[in-house]
Amino acid sequence: MGKWGIWLWSAWERLTDVFALDLRSIALWRMLAGLLVMLDIIMKWEMLPALYSDYGLLRNEFWDTVNPHPEYWTIHIGNRTTTFAYVMGVLQLVVGASLMVGFKTRMNAVLAWVLIASGVGRIPYIISGADNMLRVMLFWTMFLPLEQVFSVDAKLKTGDWLGGVTNFRVANGATVGYMLQLCWIYTSAVWWKSNEVWWLAAPDGMTPVYRALSLDSFRAPLGDLIYQSQGLMKLLGLFTLAVQYICPILVFLPIKLHRHWPRLVGALGFFGLQLGFGMAMTLGIFPFVGMLTVAPLLPSFIWKTEPRHEIMMMPEVNWGTRFASAAKASLSVALIALVSMVVIWDIEGHINDGRGSEPYQHLLPMKAKKFGMALMLNQNWRMFDKPALIDAWLRAPGRTVSGTAVDVWQSFIYQEVRPPESTRPAVLRDEFPTNRWRKLIRGLDDESSNAYALRRELFAGYMCRWWRDNLSHEHGKLESFQLDWYKERTKSNYATEDMGSELYGQYTCEA
Repeated sequence: MGKWGIWLWSAWERLTDVFALDLRSIALWRMLAGLLVMLDIIMKWEMLPALYSDYGLLRNEFWDTVNPHPEYWTIHIGNRTTTFAYVMGVLQLVVGASLMVGFKTRMNAVLAWVLIASGVGRIPYIISGADNMLRVMLFWTMFLPLEQVFSVDAKLKTGDWLGGVTNFRVANGATVGYMLQLCWIYTSAVWWKSNEVWWLAAPDGMTPVYRALSLDSFRAPLGDLIYQSQGLMKLLGLFTLAVQYICPILVFLPIKLHRHWPRLVGALGFFGLQLGFGMAMTLGIFPFVGMLTVAPLLPSFIWKTEPRHEIMMMPEVNWGTRFASAAKASLSVALIALVSMVVIWDIEGHINDGRGSEPYQHLLPMKAKKFGMALMLNQNWRMFDKPALIDAWLRAPGRTVSGTAVDVWQSFIYQEVRPPESTRPAVLRDEFPTNRWRKLIRGLDDESSNAYALRRELFAGYMCRWWRDNLSHEHGKLESFQLDWYKERTKSNYATEDMGSELYGQYTCEA
């Protein structure tokens, strides 16, 4: 091999070092991914009829009208009944458990992504950052060698929990896709934070963490304590920027996997950032998704064994054809092209943000973006780029047919009849049963299009049906109610401004 050949081989080895993952770390992520799939459905179990049936918030015939993404799809719309919603929930639990233990791993990895993506497509206007992060990370997970070690599949095939594997390092299109996607989430997020709000010299004197924690409806009990210290909030803002700037770089340093301390530091940085989010704010499953998706980044030395030097460019899979190598290489190329498209697509969003009436700059053809939408790989990571200063809560005063004054939303929260109130709640986070209900209610606060008016009508219809089935037998049928949206603006030095209320509609329940 000549000088140039040696140089190229050395460069190739360095490149594969950058994108190499350990099969045991991938297996750990498989277990945690199965846990997340189950946790996702467990945390919204009581909402399943509201989310996935005609009894709930979005009846099938209105799906096309309110769906903001025509390319989205869903299998949850295949049946209108609450029974079907619970069947889909049970199926997700079974798929998650099977993925955890590594039984029929490849099939269940695909089903996990399908179920999560389908749930997003069923009612897309109340999806959260957790939904977005989980669906895109599960997409790339489908192509990782999940079953190679620590799986029932490996045990049944070889009689060994390690599947007879002696070289645990793997680098292929799937590892490239997973790593680039994960790190791009943070890189894109810090790019969005390149504004005056996220620097200590913010024009209004309010730091970004102060602005975020000023939202009482999001703030957790620990966040209440942090909110009292301006100095601590400044430090946490700097920590957030540092993690999102530096940790992606640490992950991609060209160091051998068995001694890749910088990658471990980067993974722990991501983990710590998400842990802080979860402790300071009520964000549902989002912090768990953020913490656990770093598992494949764990380097080989944490497993206390040093693998051989070679890197498997593709895991050994019995394709059953003599074209296996070409097929596997083609898959890697396709995945690398796809993740490149995803990154360029998101960059396009950054470039066009704030352009106003200027022509939109397309970096990708529309067909490519429609293809990405069909795979539900569209994404936007504007996580607290400019935290809002306006908090809000809902009141729904109404009357039963007997003339009793009630608050429908408060009655729904506490599962018992509550009288109307107009005073500010002591703790706004208690005004929303879950973060998903908070997402829905805050999403009703927009009068810019007829789509939002329809959302409010569908929500009102669900409230009527809920009252009929839960409270009407003791307290009489609900006749009518209205939606009042109260707002409060936070100012500097913990001052607040009452912005009054807005009437968002009056609704009559069917007799």
